Amino acid sequence: MKKHFKIILAAALAAMLALGLASCADVDLSGNTANSKTFEEFTVSGSSVSLEGSVFTISSAGTYTLSGKLSDGQVIVNAGDSDDVTLVLNGADISCSTGAPILVVNGDNVVIEAAAGTANSVSDNRTSISGSENYDAAVYSACDLDLTGTGSLTVTSKAGNGVKTKDDLGISSLTLSVNASGNALKGNDSVTVKSGTLDLVSTGDAGIKTSNADVSSKGNQKGSIVISGGTVNISASGDGLHAEYNVEISGSSVINISTEDDAVHAEQQIIISGGTLGITKSHEGLEGNVIDISGGEIYVAASDDGLNAAASGSSTPLINISGGYLEVVTSSGDTDAVDSNGNFTMSGGIVIIKAGSASGGMAGSVDVDGSVKVTGGTIIAFGGIASTPASGSVNTFIQSGPSFAAGSYVLADASGNEIASFELGGNYSSVWIASGKIQLNGTYSLSSGGTEVLSWTQTSQTVDQSSAARPSISSSVVAQPVTKRTAL
Repeated sequence: MKKHFKIILAAALAAMLALGLASCADVDLSGNTANSKTFEEFTVSGSSVSLEGSVFTISSAGTYTLSGKLSDGQVIVNAGDSDDVTLVLNGADISCSTGAPILVVNGDNVVIEAAAGTANSVSDNRTSISGSENYDAAVYSACDLDLTGTGSLTVTSKAGNGVKTKDDLGISSLTLSVNASGNALKGNDSVTVKSGTLDLVSTGDAGIKTSNADVSSKGNQKGSIVISGGTVNISASGDGLHAEYNVEISGSSVINISTEDDAVHAEQQIIISGGTLGITKSHEGLEGNVIDISGGEIYVAASDDGLNAAASGSSTPLINISGGYLEVVTSSGDTDAVDSNGNFTMSGGIVIIKAGSASGGMAGSVDVDGSVKVTGGTIIAFGGIASTPASGSVNTFIQSGPSFAAGSYVLADASGNEIASFELGGNYSSVWIASGKIQLNGTYSLSSGGTEVLSWTQTSQTVDQSSAARPSISSSVVAQPVTKRTAL
């Protein structure tokens, strides 16, 4: 009996030993398993990840968690054409001096999510980027890319773009900071911002950029930048927003731009229906073939043209305003606050123009090659008088010559009913006013600090109190920081 028991015990021990050895075959001394790979202080966990040196490669769909510090390595996604991959950054600090720290070579859609309560960083330390497949961004994707999460992500790139995808780039919820020598954000086909807080710095190109205006096989137009929410702060040496097709701004978005070139540039249309856009420094504020403003609050400071509708393709350039609030400040010289190579139309909203240009000639508060037609809303244009409303517009008042000092102003009717109020940050000469609230035979005044500056009675559609020959008045006013209106 004892002999039989010993035989059974020996067999059991042998089986347990074999099982233990088999298990150990899947575990190396570094702690790596089939579902987790670790290099020094950095770990990637998920269903299909391999490790070679300091390079982690993800090869199939799934959710992968990245945590710890990777001092000089890469995380590469090379999955199937229909694979969706999510990278959860859970306190990840990734840097690389030889390639893109996060590189998506293939996949259908990749999501990078910053986990709640975590701070994450991606640093591209390359000093130069070359080659046919240069993967020229700290975060580079060959497929659709979404950045999200309630944590934070800081991206730096010494020689290239911050975040770039060859397809569509989407951003929501994330607190994102990018500092790049190239574009801070680039989506070749589109960039969409729905929410979050974005601080974007580009020392060599645009804040946000698209570059492909083709139409997809499904009939979808490519090349637009769409911002419908969140806060976006941009400092750029190139354009702030540069779209190969349209720029669309709406919703509750708040956008602040300081740039050496155009603040907002679209090859086709700039469409603003909501949000707040503050441009504190620019060469030209808004430039596109068509600029359409139906809502929102817009403040523009420009050293050249504030708004410029330029010829592009077969469409006639147009600036159209049907709602919202717009303030434009421009510098002295050959500049126009509003410049259209075609027409200017306005049917609603409030526009305050503070142009530092001489009257007439190539410069002015509003300067168009076609016509100015105002059928509603209120526009008050200080500075050189180049173009004024055509026949069929609302009632208009013009006065060339008088100087208007810095201060708070109110435009009101004889009963004291306010039509518009605003601030002037410097001295301006000449003004024209057109408004759907100015009635025939009514009396109106413009006051500053409670003192009447000018008044008139609207005896006809256009009342011109200028001298017969309008003098050319120069102005030394430079673009002032925009000041939010006190009331509508």
